[in-house]
Amino acid sequence: MRCMRNGAYHQIVWLLILLGAGQAAPPIGPAAEPEEPLTLAAEKADGQPAAAASSSTTDDTMEPFDWRDDLYGPMVVDGEAEVTQANPACPGCRADNGHCRRCRLPVDRGPTFYLAGIIGPSFGTLANETLPAVTESLFTAGGAVGVDLNPAAAGWRFDFEARYRDPLGETATLGGLPVSVRAEQLWSTLVNAYRDIELTERLDLYLTAGIGAGGYQSSYAGGDAIFNVEVAGNQGLSSFAWQAGTGIAWELTERVTFDVGYRFFEVDGGTTAVTASQSGTVLSTTDVTSAFSASEVLFSLRISEPFRSWR
Repeated sequence: MRCMRNGAYHQIVWLLILLGAGQAAPPIGPAAEPEEPLTLAAEKADGQPAAAASSSTTDDTMEPFDWRDDLYGPMVVDGEAEVTQANPACPGCRADNGHCRRCRLPVDRGPTFYLAGIIGPSFGTLANETLPAVTESLFTAGGAVGVDLNPAAAGWRFDFEARYRDPLGETATLGGLPVSVRAEQLWSTLVNAYRDIELTERLDLYLTAGIGAGGYQSSYAGGDAIFNVEVAGNQGLSSFAWQAGTGIAWELTERVTFDVGYRFFEVDGGTTAVTASQSGTVLSTTDVTSAFSASEVLFSLRISEPFRSWR
């Protein structure tokens, strides 16, 4: 009987344990929705509560994402990261790693220094006051040093140019005598202004004009050996010079530009005293005024910041 009581007692204890475990377990059913997180109001700098920002609002003034910034990141030059932003002085600019087509340089930099080499044919004319004009095809070569201003200057460039041209000449008749008329050592130094007009991403049209000085060695030589008559004149001339033209510039790389252009060039020249003598006796002296002009096709290679590292 006691054993039965003990067995019944154990069964009751186990039943109570099972019932207690059932009450502690959560009921099986649909999951309850989580409560909204508690949002604490932000405080202003003076300790007063600030209005909570709505997560549904967007900032319309936010700049659109540019995948190029994320892909490339800022350009690093000489260990310093360049500015990656639009240039306020360049309308429509969206800088690629701190650069754009018109800016050519990081937005925090100013004018660009450049060097240029120049070659081309020159179709020159030496006009004389008392003699027929001398026309000949020449070769011209030279160089320029200049500055390409910031985009705020609307595409202006300025340079100092120096060029040399081949001599030209032919035989003419002066006072019934054959005379060789020549212009040698043709030179010019000009200050030029350029206005670049963008056509495509890498192609520019430009207009240019320049003023300065130019000159040549004017010489006249001839005569008649039968009558022992000699005609001679030699004078170095220098005067005001100018040129104007247009052309196309093609940007090969960020720092190298090739251009082909047309120039009309003119130098006023001056007066040369031409003397006719016979057997050492001066017969007459004539002042001959001349001027040089040329239509020229020029090919130029322009290098920006030539002394900057090319790495």
